[in-house]
Amino acid sequence: MNLKPIAGLTKALCVIVGLLFILDILEIFAGLVQYYGYSQLDPSGDLWDAFVPVEIVDGIIGLGFIFLYLISIVVFLTWIHRTNKNLRALSGEEMEYTPGWAVGWYFVPIANIFKPFKVMQEIWTIAHRRQEESDAIVNIWWTFWILGNVLSRISTKMAFNAEDIPAYMNAILADVACDVASAALDVVFIMMLLQIARAYAKNYDEQAGPVDMNESANLAYSTPVSEFTQEEMPIEHQDYNASIDEQGGDLHHDELLDSDDVYDESDMDAEFGMPLDDPHSTPATDDYDDGFDTPEDDEYR
Repeated sequence: MNLKPIAGLTKALCVIVGLLFILDILEIFAGLVQYYGYSQLDPSGDLWDAFVPVEIVDGIIGLGFIFLYLISIVVFLTWIHRTNKNLRALSGEEMEYTPGWAVGWYFVPIANIFKPFKVMQEIWTIAHRRQEESDAIVNIWWTFWILGNVLSRISTKMAFNAEDIPAYMNAILADVACDVASAALDVVFIMMLLQIARAYAKNYDEQAGPVDMNESANLAYSTPVSEFTQEEMPIEHQDYNASIDEQGGDLHHDELLDSDDVYDESDMDAEFGMPLDDPHSTPATDDYDDGFDTPEDDEYR
């Protein structure tokens, strides 16, 4: 399976989100100017007759934002799918979310409130090879994501329901607050992407291809125990390795099975005085005492 690199996709996504951040800042200033312009009008005037020139600028910025935002959605979902797919192949781990559902959960009502967050948490964890790396930035990203969506719905509803100038001014303030949350989201999102990309590049080699789980299992049982580092060694062999190191040994698992310390049948015959493969055999000596007295033993005596 050929893996497509994520480095170029990550850079493209960061550039697009960076442009969205610039548009968010412009919208914040345009919104504040618009609010000031409406504040100079008669509050009792007709809202539909009111006009502030900066609204034209705000509209142009808004169209540019929508265009870039749609592009960012496509690129972001592609990044989610590819990153999940690559990590699944390179790590060899059974990830909870498939590449398809890593994208699909964004379109499932109610579930899209928390499932995409879980998907990103898993990507973060696997990219860092389950190291104790704080995922606080993922929590902050999702907090701003939810906050921005909530404020967007509130400001849009306020704008549509406004019937006078003061009500519309309140809608403008809500829209400015939404833009502030969106700008913060852009910054946190870029930081999160870069941290995931760095961890991914550090811990995985796309050129090496997917991990073969069968080869990985065979390697654990064919490599001399002493050649493993403490971190690389399967957990079940770490205590064994420590005991071998104390003896200065370098045993293979196969050699351990062939060791002279393993009993064979002749050893058992010599120690217990009976063939191991004959359950009905009697002791080799007349003095054998099994430690239990029976009526037959008393009669024999």
